[in-house]
Amino acid sequence: MNNVVLVNNDQKKLIVYLSIILLLSLFLWLLGTRASSQPNDNQEKLLPTNFGPFQEFALSYPNSTPLVFRRLEEAWWVSLGQNSPFRARESRVEDFLQGIFDLTSLRRVSSGSSPSVLSDLGLQEDTARYVELQSIDGKRVKLAFGLPTSLGNELYLRVEGAPTLYAVPGDLGFFLNQAPPYWQELRLWPDSISYEDVLSVSLTIDSLGTLTLVSDTDQRGERIWQSGGTENEVDTRGSQKVRDLLGLEFSEVTTELPSGSPQGSITVQGVGNQTLEGSLYSHSNNTFVFTTQTQGVQRIGTIPGWKLESFFNPVSLE
Repeated sequence: MNNVVLVNNDQKKLIVYLSIILLLSLFLWLLGTRASSQPNDNQEKLLPTNFGPFQEFALSYPNSTPLVFRRLEEAWWVSLGQNSPFRARESRVEDFLQGIFDLTSLRRVSSGSSPSVLSDLGLQEDTARYVELQSIDGKRVKLAFGLPTSLGNELYLRVEGAPTLYAVPGDLGFFLNQAPPYWQELRLWPDSISYEDVLSVSLTIDSLGTLTLVSDTDQRGERIWQSGGTENEVDTRGSQKVRDLLGLEFSEVTTELPSGSPQGSITVQGVGNQTLEGSLYSHSNNTFVFTTQTQGVQRIGTIPGWKLESFFNPVSLE
């Protein structure tokens, strides 16, 4: 005998209600999907499409000296006020400029820029953070970044000379909040000779002597590093020492050269007459000041003494 399932009126109503809810949910989902695929009329690219490539830009903050970035001979340099320029960290500068170039408004906030509105949004001259850009053909744009909006990861923005105020993604706020050292290239030689092309290195510290390593090959054709002493022995840590020397970084960059004569030097010789060299000066708190020339610009910075002294020790750098 077949089993017959009887559905009472309450169950019928429940099925109808559930069907309506399901259909309504499906309709709203399709509507939302369609809406999200449509362009937002409020979104605007804030830099002209023909603006660039960038040649120079400046970051200025309330009550502080502007940071000025300039592109010289395929590299970015940064200076603070009237100080000598420092080599900038290329990857950080390029990431920031890409974000500026792609900057698109999320929506228009206001079509007026009265003093009271600018004050409420953090866009007054004494509170805003400015990015002033210049392209290689002389075009200029100045952007003022204000406070975060009430929605979270957004910032208020004004393009100088235009009355409209915008809300933009807050990603660039990370870069705008960085102190000057964030932008400075700390490697002694950003355009270093590759390890494979090094022929010899020499580190001299008057109080410790001279460490010289010369590239050679053993009987099996494998690369070795001969110490430059009278016995011309193989330095088993030679490979690591050379790599560490090439990767040395300033702990801090400066513009002040100590008085007196150098107390040491670093020299790297590479194939094709490539040469990296600089002078070491004793400094306070067991540090050295190192000076070198990069693309015609003198770079000066401090190096902890223990880093240099460790090259003369049997324990490798960590």
